[in-house]
Amino acid sequence: MVLRTELFDLIKRLSTPEKRHFILNTQLQKGEKSYLTLYRELEKMDEYDEEALKTTLDSLDFNISTLPATRNQLMKMILKSLRSFNEGEKPIETISSMLLDADILKRKGLYASSLKLLEKAKATARHYELHYQIFEILNRQVSQSIDMLHQSPSKDINALFEEIETLTQTVQTETEMRVLANKLLWVITSMPLKQPSTVALIKEIEQKLEQKNINEDDSFFARIYYFQANGFINYVKGEFVLANTFLLKILELWKRLEIQQKFVSITERFSRFSMLFYPKIKILKFFA
Repeated sequence: MVLRTELFDLIKRLSTPEKRHFILNTQLQKGEKSYLTLYRELEKMDEYDEEALKTTLDSLDFNISTLPATRNQLMKMILKSLRSFNEGEKPIETISSMLLDADILKRKGLYASSLKLLEKAKATARHYELHYQIFEILNRQVSQSIDMLHQSPSKDINALFEEIETLTQTVQTETEMRVLANKLLWVITSMPLKQPSTVALIKEIEQKLEQKNINEDDSFFARIYYFQANGFINYVKGEFVLANTFLLKILELWKRLEIQQKFVSITERFSRFSMLFYPKIKILKFFA
């Protein structure tokens, strides 16, 4: 039942341009399009009603026995359409598309073109300080370079290994800060704060934060998560002014970043959590 209602909910949340893009994509498809019949009937419904849907489809000579498979196909078609509609909107999506294209080129035996595209994806990831994506790209470059050794020996593989070794520490620090910030968020939102086990867990996280020396040399996201974690710690301790100080550091980082619009979803996430936990007057003043 979950997929049935989720498919209905997904269709209802599509914007008008997204719906138009989906319909245009279906026109490029050949053959029977029973999934399009299902889409149109679901779009007409105000509330999901399985029996009413089956009755309507049956009157349209729709083979009800194929409904589960058609439902799966429609979900896949909509998600595929949304990927192409939003392609290039966010750096991570752009990089993901480039990696898919690089894989296709590799499978076709066009190794040089694939490596060139991986290098372009890596440059994009570096520009936005997306270290997890850089790490994945580097490992793909190594694997592909090794595959090409039978064609032409490469002197660049060792340089790639050196890049990976250098990046490992950055990714490790970023991951540690992300885990601490998310763990604190989980504690604050789902655990009784005065419970002894909760207090002990918060104290343990605070001690780990005190051992870290995050500064301007660390990555953008390492600093973001570090400030968020410290903000949450001080909020729990009732140090609201200090908590706000860390919040403002987060907002300052985003505001200074030229490419902040590329990370709207992440910015909204931090703002939503921060607005929930911190006094709002200073935030409003910051944006005034």
